[in-house]
Amino acid sequence: MSMPMMRPKRKNPILRTRVMNLPPSARGRVALGLTAGAAEGRLMLQVCERCASLQYPPREACAGCLSPELRWREQSGEGDLLAVTILRHSNDLYFRERLPWRIGMVKLDAGPTLIVHLHGEVAEAPCRVRVGARLDRSGQAVLIGFPEQETPHMADDPVLRDMTSDPKFRKVLITDGKSPVGQAVARAMALGAVYRSLAEVAVAVTGIAGPTGGSTEKPVGTVWFAWCIQGVCTSEMRQFEGDRAAIRCATVGHALNGLLDRLPE
Repeated sequence: MSMPMMRPKRKNPILRTRVMNLPPSARGRVALGLTAGAAEGRLMLQVCERCASLQYPPREACAGCLSPELRWREQSGEGDLLAVTILRHSNDLYFRERLPWRIGMVKLDAGPTLIVHLHGEVAEAPCRVRVGARLDRSGQAVLIGFPEQETPHMADDPVLRDMTSDPKFRKVLITDGKSPVGQAVARAMALGAVYRSLAEVAVAVTGIAGPTGGSTEKPVGTVWFAWCIQGVCTSEMRQFEGDRAAIRCATVGHALNGLLDRLPE
C-alpha cells in the first residue's frame, strides 16, 4: 500500500537539488491518438477496421492485413504481468536521477504485449495488472501498470508522481495573468483541481499583486478569480488598492467570500 504523501519540507540550499529536466519526448506523428487518449485518462489503441486486430505499437498500416483503416478505440487495459526488470543505469538524464526504475512486460487480454512503467504496489510477476495511459511532464503519453484493485493513496506513489503532473503539493506558475490566456488558465486551474482531486469545490486566482508588473490597461491590484462548484465554473475580475500585502490579503478575503456566496444552502 502506498504511504500518504506529506507536504515536502523546505529545501536545504546546501544539499544537492535534483536536476530539473523532462522525460524523453520523441514520439512519431502516428502516436498522437495515444497521447490524445492519455490527456483524457483513457488507454486508446488502434483497431483494424478490416480484420479487427488490435495494434501496438501505433502504426500506419495493420500488421496483419496491411489495411490503412486503423481507428483508435478505448481499451480496458487489463492483462497479465509476464516479467519485471529493474533499471539501474540509464543514459537519459531524467531517469538517471530516479534510478532504480521498475518496468514490466504486460500481455493484454485484448492481445498486444506492452512495456510499461510499474506502480509501486504492483506485485512480482506473474500477476494481474491494469494498464493505464497518462500524460507525462513533457506532455506525451506514457503507459503505467497499476494493481488490479485500487487502494488508498495510490496517487501518492513515487513512480506515478515522477511520470505524471499530479498537482498535489506542487506550484503552478502563470506567466501572464493579465491576458485572456492567463484568465482562461485560472478557470482551467479551478476545473482541473476539482477533476484531479475529486473535490466538489475549487478556487483559483491570478493577477498582479505588485509592486511591479502593472500596466495602464491592467494596473497593479488587478486580480481574476475563478470558482468551480460541482462542475460549474464562474469567474470575475476585481481591482484592489494598497501594497502587495494588502492586495494579497484582499484577494484571499474576496476568494473565500465569493466561495461562500456560491455554495448551495
